Amino acid sequence: MLISPVNCATIVKMNSFKCRLVICAFLLSVGFVLCLSSPSFPVLNLPSVSREDLQLGTSVDLQHTAYEWEPYIRLEQYHDQDQLEKLLYKYQTDFPELVRVHLLGLSGMGRAILAVRVSDNPDEDVELDEPAVKYVANMHGNEVVGRELMLSFVEYLCEGYYSNSTIKQLVDSHDIWIVPTMNPDGFAQAKEGECCGVKGRTNNANVDLNRNFKIMRQGDPLEKISNQFESYYQPETKALADFIRNRQFVLSANFHGGALVANYPYDAAYNGVKIGDQNYAACPDDAVFRSISRLYADMNPIMRLESPHLDAICGHVEDSFDRGVVNGAHWYEVLDGMQDYNYFMSNAFEITVELGVCKYPLHSKLQYYWDSNKQSLLHYIRQASTMGIRGRVVDAKNSSGVKGAEIRVREIEHDVVSVKGGSFFRLLVPGTYHVMAVAEGYLNSPEVQIKVDANKQTVQNFYLYPSDKQLQYRDKEYFRLSELSLAVEQPGEYRASMDPDSFIEKLHEKYPELTFIYSIGKSFKKHEMNVLVISDNPSLHEKGEPEMKLISSLHGNELVGLEVLATFAEYILANYGTNREVTWLVDNTRIHFLLSANPDGRLKTLTTLKYDLTNQPSKLVWSTGRENGNRSDLNRNFLYDGTPQSLLKLQPETRNIIQWMHNVPFILSIAYHGGTKVVCYPYDHAKNTIVEDIDVFRYISHNYVETNPGMKGGYPCPKEWPQEKFPGGYLSGGDWYPFEGGMQDVNYNYSNCLEFSIEVSCEKVPPAVELPLHWNDNRESLVTFLKMAHIGVSGFVTNLEDGSAVSNCTVSVAEIGHDMHCTDQGEYWRLLAPGTTYTLTVSAKGFVPYAKRVFVSEPNHAEGIYNAQRVDFVLETVAKSEAKKNPWVEKLHGAMSAEEIEIEMVSYEDVIGFFKALAIVFPETINMKYLGSDLNGLQLIVMEISASSSPNEATNVPHIAVTGGLTETDLKSVNTLAKFTLDLVMEYENGVPYVRKLLTGAVVHIVPYFYPSQLRDSVSSQQTATESIESCQKSPGANDMNRHKLQPESAAPREVGIFENWLKQQPLVFTLQVAAGFRGLYVPPEMDLSTESMVRGKRIRRDTSVADCPNSPSQADVSTNMIDSVHTQYGISSAMVGIGCCGSSPSISAQEYTDFSVYTKCLLANVSSHAVVLIAQTDSGRFVVDGLEISCACNYSNNRPKSSAGRHQILLTQPGKQNISASWNNVTVTKPVFVNASATSPDVVTIVFHSAHALVDPKHPSDTSGGGTSFIQSAVTVLIISGVVILLLIATIGLASRVLRGPANFQNNCSKSNRRSCCKRNKISHYSRSVNPNNSLENNISRTGLSMGLSNNVDDSSELDDDEEWVLYGKRIDRSSAAKVGNDFDLKASKKLLKTEAARTSDA
Repeated sequence: MLISPVNCATIVKMNSFKCRLVICAFLLSVGFVLCLSSPSFPVLNLPSVSREDLQLGTSVDLQHTAYEWEPYIRLEQYHDQDQLEKLLYKYQTDFPELVRVHLLGLSGMGRAILAVRVSDNPDEDVELDEPAVKYVANMHGNEVVGRELMLSFVEYLCEGYYSNSTIKQLVDSHDIWIVPTMNPDGFAQAKEGECCGVKGRTNNANVDLNRNFKIMRQGDPLEKISNQFESYYQPETKALADFIRNRQFVLSANFHGGALVANYPYDAAYNGVKIGDQNYAACPDDAVFRSISRLYADMNPIMRLESPHLDAICGHVEDSFDRGVVNGAHWYEVLDGMQDYNYFMSNAFEITVELGVCKYPLHSKLQYYWDSNKQSLLHYIRQASTMGIRGRVVDAKNSSGVKGAEIRVREIEHDVVSVKGGSFFRLLVPGTYHVMAVAEGYLNSPEVQIKVDANKQTVQNFYLYPSDKQLQYRDKEYFRLSELSLAVEQPGEYRASMDPDSFIEKLHEKYPELTFIYSIGKSFKKHEMNVLVISDNPSLHEKGEPEMKLISSLHGNELVGLEVLATFAEYILANYGTNREVTWLVDNTRIHFLLSANPDGRLKTLTTLKYDLTNQPSKLVWSTGRENGNRSDLNRNFLYDGTPQSLLKLQPETRNIIQWMHNVPFILSIAYHGGTKVVCYPYDHAKNTIVEDIDVFRYISHNYVETNPGMKGGYPCPKEWPQEKFPGGYLSGGDWYPFEGGMQDVNYNYSNCLEFSIEVSCEKVPPAVELPLHWNDNRESLVTFLKMAHIGVSGFVTNLEDGSAVSNCTVSVAEIGHDMHCTDQGEYWRLLAPGTTYTLTVSAKGFVPYAKRVFVSEPNHAEGIYNAQRVDFVLETVAKSEAKKNPWVEKLHGAMSAEEIEIEMVSYEDVIGFFKALAIVFPETINMKYLGSDLNGLQLIVMEISASSSPNEATNVPHIAVTGGLTETDLKSVNTLAKFTLDLVMEYENGVPYVRKLLTGAVVHIVPYFYPSQLRDSVSSQQTATESIESCQKSPGANDMNRHKLQPESAAPREVGIFENWLKQQPLVFTLQVAAGFRGLYVPPEMDLSTESMVRGKRIRRDTSVADCPNSPSQADVSTNMIDSVHTQYGISSAMVGIGCCGSSPSISAQEYTDFSVYTKCLLANVSSHAVVLIAQTDSGRFVVDGLEISCACNYSNNRPKSSAGRHQILLTQPGKQNISASWNNVTVTKPVFVNASATSPDVVTIVFHSAHALVDPKHPSDTSGGGTSFIQSAVTVLIISGVVILLLIATIGLASRVLRGPANFQNNCSKSNRRSCCKRNKISHYSRSVNPNNSLENNISRTGLSMGLSNNVDDSSELDDDEEWVLYGKRIDRSSAAKVGNDFDLKASKKLLKTEAARTSDA
């Protein structure tokens, strides 16, 4: 039975226990089903994510998963010292991957002073590029609220890390330290409920710890560091002082009680520092301290008040603060306090937070303090990573980090220093600063001018050169090194396969200066995936040095590659410093070894063979151990489309590797396999598909095979696979056998890395005695492969204006057609096959692209050292370039609103200059693209407006087109769309709510004109819209887009073909064509009625009327071929709106523009809310793009363009529940959707086509292409689950019927007797009568909300009275005269109008 919310609430009041019993039974049913569900098929298509699985960094967007919830913290008691210690160590036990407890020291009475570290890497000594932040509480033992807040905050961070993306991002990007109590002895003496007392304030020796940080005396120079007071330090003070100096925090807060305020340095007027007549002791960073204090206070709902009206419970008058903040000395002077000590003696900027007037409130009040301070605690930490500048100080000679370098800001007399690894953070308020780095033993860095923006840290690295003028770069003298290699033999036994981690640990112990070990995550069964790095500076990316990765055992039963790579790592370490080639390669390359990419499968293989690999026949493990612990073939699991959502669906090992691929700028990679001997390169997914970089892939493959005796003949395994031959020894993976989800394809498509899959043995686990053969076959091939990272070109991309690095630029090669990207330091590498001239173009957003012709020469094979050619690029900003020749740039830069810009353009140069300037001034919102050129070489353009930085990749939002200039004489629509485009972007920039929602939920494409050449021949700008209608009665000319159909065989002008080609590439759901020469609205007659009613808008009473145009659609020959064919051929809903009578005039009146702008924004908002994005894919994760037939209550055609990611955009105009059916390969799947008229973003629906047969490796039938259960197993599982569900539901319904059976008064309140009055009471008003008919359309819209489009199609003819007036886009009519309007008005369709107006807010 169904239970309404009203009835359930009533029943709960009647019998809460029984109702809870029903709910519990139902939840148990659902929980049981979830438990039985196969992990390969998560219930409701939600990702199955564990804690370890989510440890991927902040690039994974978790905001749309089912796990986005905030932990609820309940404070109910105070914790004594024993309870506090047990609780902290419990957090460490429960969250070992996040929490470490450190002993800072002991109090005078021997109690522990503990610090809790919460971090994603709690064992790292220093987390480079992550600011360290600390919170300290209970410094005064009787001020106890902060003590409990700190305990709760630790719990909040730990519990929320795996369920809330905001908390996870905070922990992942900060090194957080929390000291709950600094004075445990004082706390032991204090008493609960004593708000004003002093008992327990001091430590056991009766010393006030906040007067005991003795670093100076009055008159001492500020920079003087005095150690003469060490003997006076209390043990608690010394513990914290050592902690502060040794850790070098960036930001800190110290929590007290007795007032409600955020207090900042100085606490005393050192050296007479004062401001005015007040004892305001400003430190050099006063602006920063005021900013961070203000943020803490503003996030506290009571502290931020001008007069919080706190009770004067301690007998003194309430202090008056500036909305919750105060300078310490201005309040009262404190000498030798801890916050000043932090500022003088470390990098830390510390404030003191007074949490409330009562120092030791009753425990029942603790929840209030937590609720008031939680947001302040979170946002305060974030300042450490969003304020000022950060970077590293690097030794320019050896690229190592420089610790202890001073970061000097010319404008501020206070320095911070770099920490281990050279990392530094310097908090600054927005502004322009001059910064330099100074370190002992180094030349000072050049002073750099840096602009600091709000809420975003600027990255600035400094490279220091040794100060000894005679000291030069280390001379490698490679030519003096031996060409002979030290022999490193493979002993004929499986060594590394048994325990790869131990193997690389031993190498690290033996070669600590050349190796570094880190983990990229854990496998499904929680085994670490450790990586060994080999380089001359292994722990640091050296600027300009390429990085490469060598991977083995992606299939856990293919161990031969693991042994070969392990021996190779040993080989290059042993030969460093003696062998010329190896030494050069290690010094100039950073090499990452992932020996066990599938530790679960490897361990299963070893278990199957009982750890005896001496002479086992490999057929025993041909399939066993291939998959991971979740029975998934990892080399079929790289079903990644570049989005965080697709990443979440993958196996942990796959996610770890992809995240690794994004975090390190790899350019070359190997994945070793076993089963034959051949080199494979992309693409894997299809036969006869040629990869764009085919020449370089073949060049590298050829060099590998030529030095490999086992592959060179092309007939590698005559005994095992007599039919298998590989001419040349290499081929594309798809030409061997195609499959989806391969690792090498993902590397090529979503990173700069070229990856090769190399099969190195005819057996997966050959007898151990054969391992030396495989090692000797591949040793020289691997050395050659390392050299391949140094072919082609490389260099740096910098800004012409200031020499700074241009990050995330794109490097294109005209002859190849596959782009690579720069790093955030402006580095790039482009592997290219030698012997050819290439055209390289470097582009970046906001910069003018620059092209160079480069001939790539053959490397010097005799010397054996390959050097990529150095080709640097210097780019000029578009703004600087265009400002020289485009006057619109300066006009738009200075404008605050669109009304300030007069737009009345009559020439092509004016129009193209205006739209170029828009793209320059608003690069984050608008993107300009060229569609093609007419016969005179003039460009047709489209402006893409969206909140997304990459509109083409915004496939989960609807795309809408607005076009103008359909005829060669129509200047009015061109200028109207120019003004409309400016209006949209400026309102977005100014934060207008409904425009921000529109551009967040849709991509708007504006095509302002189609005939650029005719713009030069247009009428003079002196003609205005106020001239008589007769003066505008000109023919639209021979060129009229609406007189042509979108048909390939039609003899249409070039411009029509350009538009059609663009239309074929865009997944549009709606097009609006804007035209002058008539007033009104034209809708294709074939469009469904609900869509038409949405386009037409709603009735609005108007007193003012607009004169009819002689050329209105019902009275003139206004051709509509174009809009009709857009609708009929592509199923794209379309409309054409007339904006005025005079088309040849460039002007548009204020009223005309207001009517157009309001209607169009409203219509676009409605289209956005009525759109649905359909994603079609197979159960293996492959997207279905072609061959899919879709049916729905909408305008949709299978000719409509769709994205390669299987996204089909549909416009469903009838609000409410609807069904979408999709057919593919004779399988039809129907999915329900709910169209919410007030939604701000489209619904995304995924349809999955299940295949009965998995893809099978044709060469190795036992190697399935994907993990998971078989079809029969799945069917049996489904039957079992279905039976259990039915039984549980029967039991639940029976129990519910017994509990809920009750008197009649608990039935539906809307019974027959009172249904009329009931429904009247509950009816939602669809139309607001409060709109003043005397007001203009613009005023009505602003008052009632922008809701001119349909929000609810209700066919209620009873509300359509005969005497009511209707407005059809500026023209008032009644029902009797409606038919006179002609084809542009359908009375039947208009009855299905949206009736909500006042119910929707202005930002809807």
